[in-house]
Amino acid sequence: MIRLKPIETQSFLSLLLLSFLLSCAEAPKASPKTKRSTDNSVPEIVSPTPIQDSIGQGDDDGKNENTTPIVPGTMSDDNDPKDAGKAGIDTAATQAVLELSQAFTYLDKNPPPAVKDEFPSKVCIYPSINYGGTAVCVAEGAVTNLASGKKASSLKIASDMWIELFDQMDGKGNSFASSESITRLDSMNFDDAKSYRIYKRTNPEKFVSVENSKLKYKILNGDDKVMDFSTAGYGGGGVKRPIIKAVTSLTSPPSGDATATIQAAITALGKIAADADGFRGTIKLGPGDWKLAGTVHLNVSGVVLQGTIEGSKKTRLLGTGNPHLLIDANGTDRSNFDSKVDIKQFLTDKTVGVGSWTLPLKSVVGLKKDDSILLEVPVSAEWIKLLSMDKLVRDGAAQTWMKPGALLTMDRRITAIEGNTITLDSPIPHTIRPEYTASEGGAYIRTYRQAGRLQKVGIEDLEAQGEFVGGSISTGLWQFLDMENVQDAWVNNLKLTDFGAGSIKLANTVRRITVANVFASVSEAQDNSAGYAAIFTIMGSQILLRDCSASSPAKIFYVVTQTGTMGPNVVLNLHDVGKSIGFIQPHARWAAGLLVDNAVLLGGGTQYIDRLTAGSGHGWSVGHSVAWNSIGESFDVMSPPKAGINRPNCGSMGECSCSA
Repeated sequence: MIRLKPIETQSFLSLLLLSFLLSCAEAPKASPKTKRSTDNSVPEIVSPTPIQDSIGQGDDDGKNENTTPIVPGTMSDDNDPKDAGKAGIDTAATQAVLELSQAFTYLDKNPPPAVKDEFPSKVCIYPSINYGGTAVCVAEGAVTNLASGKKASSLKIASDMWIELFDQMDGKGNSFASSESITRLDSMNFDDAKSYRIYKRTNPEKFVSVENSKLKYKILNGDDKVMDFSTAGYGGGGVKRPIIKAVTSLTSPPSGDATATIQAAITALGKIAADADGFRGTIKLGPGDWKLAGTVHLNVSGVVLQGTIEGSKKTRLLGTGNPHLLIDANGTDRSNFDSKVDIKQFLTDKTVGVGSWTLPLKSVVGLKKDDSILLEVPVSAEWIKLLSMDKLVRDGAAQTWMKPGALLTMDRRITAIEGNTITLDSPIPHTIRPEYTASEGGAYIRTYRQAGRLQKVGIEDLEAQGEFVGGSISTGLWQFLDMENVQDAWVNNLKLTDFGAGSIKLANTVRRITVANVFASVSEAQDNSAGYAAIFTIMGSQILLRDCSASSPAKIFYVVTQTGTMGPNVVLNLHDVGKSIGFIQPHARWAAGLLVDNAVLLGGGTQYIDRLTAGSGHGWSVGHSVAWNSIGESFDVMSPPKAGINRPNCGSMGECSCSA
């Protein structure tokens, strides 16, 4: 199997300190695909235990719980979104950044003994565990073979260094990468190294500091600042997945189609009043194969669909008949997002930068705290030209990236009003510049009603099986889950197989969703004549995809965004399995506010690119986004020109291609 230690430096929202590197450090190239192991073993889903479904920590009651600072500091219980950087707020992601910031300040004044950097800018390779024997200390250099009879059993690694070990001579074979000292390589199942290469890291600039017990963000490119991604996930970040008691138990599947059986249980729960927290109860499915010839509609708020995992006995949803969608989680009324306008107020002529929690309005008449709003920023001909997206031509025909008048939409809630300024429950991922919106009337906010929106639903602890179909993605293929018009939901602990049309799709009317501990695979190579399939599709906002893994025998997209996907959205700890070739790629026509953190994709990588005329003129697919602390065969990180766009960074391992 591939044996590789994920980089274990500060994770997720250490991005607030480290996100927008202004240049890419030279990074090591992963071992060639032709040398990779063919072990295609897949992870098993495990018995359910209470887990943390967003980056925050909490008790089983679903409430937030602060973490303990690693250095002395004054803490506060305040949790006002407009002071999102205040010390002690409940989102542990931001708390972690505070701790790192305090650590920088504290360590500047109280430098620790030089333990890790005993050999500055070097990696020391020891022949015995626990740093035993005579070390060979090596600085940055080319691939080097270990001397005959020598062994690498433990490592001391300076803070500015990487090492990549190989189990064959000359940098070939399976690889193991680390930036952390290791006392026992045998515990990592990699004590048979034959060669290695050492790399030097570039220390990033500090973009966040602590001032008066608050995080202070450095302003970049005039008005933009490092974005806070901590509101991604169920409950708006930092909220643990609740444990909801079973109200309905379906102990064994029927002999035939189970669609109607499960649907009837959902409908029956809809007649029960929700409790004070908005939940009606859990439908518990017993072990066995639940055959689904139709689509189950999870259309009642406060309902959790939960399988059973008891050793080898597991609940499996088995698609039967023609390819179709197995579960549809949709609200009952979507018209509010499309046309209904209660109150509409325009922004002032002031530029609003990336990462802002506030919006200056010309008037706040009719607005109140807790209003649900859509911030809509029109696409203009001037902005399209600025990005050179007016020059897309393929085979002599002009390609349309986005049309003037199209809208970039951000779904938010008002948390405070002061004068003519409103504060939002999550920062904005896209710069609003009046000179690029005025010709289309300017940016504005409009209120909408939550009626009909599905809320507080979950799917957990089960397996699901489609069937491999040899057609292209434009033909009928299996799909597991489609979510639309949903807020505050989770998907946890699933194993999904052969859903060629996509395992999970989260539409643009979805927000505050956690997808965790999902393994998704396809068993055979899909026909790619109409493009490559995607396993996870993110189109909504405040989505947290955490601790998931994927496998495919041919090229595939593990994660894609689509036109106008506005974050913050986070992909955290995504790993490939076996001999896979997969990519994370914002796919078309401008997504913003995506964080990829600690992704380990040995056969693929992360692509933040201008796709030019690909597809139907996909053009610039992403801006204001970050790839951090990850491992891949390649990283393509490009930055749109001239548009006040913060540059994504390469803080990762793999062949890195970056551009300004």
